[in-house]
Amino acid sequence: MKNIFITGGLTGMGQEVAKIYKSLGYNIGICSFEAPDTVNADFFTYYQADVTDKDALKKAIESFKNTYGSLDIVFANAGINHPKQSIPDWDRVRKVIDVNIMGVINTLEPSVKIMKEQGSGQIVTVASVSAFSGLPGMAGYGASKSFVLSMSETLAIDLKDYGISVTTIAPGFIKTPLIKDNKHKMPFLMEQSDAAKIIVKAVSQKRALKIFPTPMYFVSSVLKYLPRAIYRKFMSSDILGLRAH
Repeated sequence: MKNIFITGGLTGMGQEVAKIYKSLGYNIGICSFEAPDTVNADFFTYYQADVTDKDALKKAIESFKNTYGSLDIVFANAGINHPKQSIPDWDRVRKVIDVNIMGVINTLEPSVKIMKEQGSGQIVTVASVSAFSGLPGMAGYGASKSFVLSMSETLAIDLKDYGISVTTIAPGFIKTPLIKDNKHKMPFLMEQSDAAKIIVKAVSQKRALKIFPTPMYFVSSVLKYLPRAIYRKFMSSDILGLRAH
């Protein structure tokens, strides 16, 4: 039986992914900041740990590994968004950076150490299509996901010799609590249950990078390779209805 540890797995995509892994017979560890007495841990082991708390998260991951004997997959899923704004709420941006960047670093540090000692393991990180090009109103969130994408691509190269694979998920718009405050158009919006199936399949195939849904993959690819002056002019025109107001 394999073991997976998921950060931020009580709601949204993390929860959907956890359900699938439970059906596959995995032992599941989930961490979040909620108090244990508020969590119904009916099919997983719960660890109270905020991903921004390096020591608490390290303790949780090590405890899970010691309980079940190995850490086969760590899913650095925890992340937060910010409202789409032309002028960012800088305090919120700082929080996004703390959770989306430092939270991933805090997750990977103990996990890589464990997996290196095991000689095996898989890291799963969550980027976004917003990681490929600057999207209007998403300065902090897009930057945080660009960091995750770049770091994960590097680790996929650097950790291979230790038997550790890295899979980066870059979704478009998914119906999770993360988008509840979005007022703009969300093209190719997907149900989170459908997205979770795509994620689990990509992880099982040990894909280095999975961008979805397919139409969003093509759109992001075109936008990424446009000359930057043309890209900025195109996005400023708001043809896609993505600008902040």
